[in-house]
Amino acid sequence: MIPRIVRDVTQMTLLGAGKASPADLNRALLEAPILVGLDGGGDQAIKLGHTPALVTGDLDSLGAEARAHLGEGRILCTPDQDSTDLDKALEVLPDALLLCLGVSGARLDHTLATISTLVRNPARRIVVIAEDDIVFLAPRQMRMELAPGSRLSLFPMVPLRAESRGLEWPLDGLDLSPNGRIGTSNRVTGPVSLSVSDPGLVVLLERGAGDGAWRGENALRQAMAVMAAPTGW
Repeated sequence: MIPRIVRDVTQMTLLGAGKASPADLNRALLEAPILVGLDGGGDQAIKLGHTPALVTGDLDSLGAEARAHLGEGRILCTPDQDSTDLDKALEVLPDALLLCLGVSGARLDHTLATISTLVRNPARRIVVIAEDDIVFLAPRQMRMELAPGSRLSLFPMVPLRAESRGLEWPLDGLDLSPNGRIGTSNRVTGPVSLSVSDPGLVVLLERGAGDGAWRGENALRQAMAVMAAPTGW
């Protein structure tokens, strides 16, 4: 059973077992203070000084000490070896805006699995805080105010068409596809607007060194504003 404190929130932080810095986790919790551990992410949360409101997943990685610390009321087992812990969390968590950490990083297969989850769940509002990027799935339309010169990459995971303004290399109705034209390492020149024909375009915003006191401050705020706007799929 999911605790009421998790059921009734509009924003929450999800922590996986991958690399996540204390500063990144603390910044996410300022926006979304309810913390959910994804299996071994429960151990990581406790090591970083936080007690999750819930830990969910198949629990093959959650340690005995963490289980004892949490108690049965904060643990929800969702056994399914054919899906990731993030997939399983989406099945039981409410339709909240999710800030996800520890779901990308050194292991490329984990990063690809996270991107796959984004693409397969276009109606869910998910923002991934990665080491060097803020990542989310583009809605049908969006606008952002980003630092001129900052990197913005667009990766089509399905064939689609997109139009843009405010980029050094505008899309202007170009056909994009994973085995054709992609949009890596574009540069911001002004206010960015983007429209997409179909769900499946992954957006990566640079966490620039000058992007606020916390590296990535404006990129995170812009991504959260995009996810909050009623322009999804």
